[in-house]
Amino acid sequence: MIDKLDVIRDKLAVYKIWLLLGGIILIGCIVMIVIKQPKEVAVPTAYSMSSTSSSAAATSISPKTAVMIDVKGAVKTTKM
Repeated sequence: MIDKLDVIRDKLAVYKIWLLLGGIILIGCIVMIVIKQPKEVAVPTAYSMSSTSSSAAATSISPKTAVMIDVKGAVKTTKM
């Protein structure tokens, strides 16, 4: 058992610089991955533009409210 430990100790002494460089590169890669994580983007809140009181409409909208858009008007159709 002591012979195996001496062999491992000798190998570590020989490859100490390479193990140190590998550890530094590994830590650098981990730091770069953590830094490049996308940050949360604030989603703007939609407000109602109806003729009702704007303060009442603004306070009743929550971030999870669905926005429905109703578009009306003439549509040109082309025959193919």
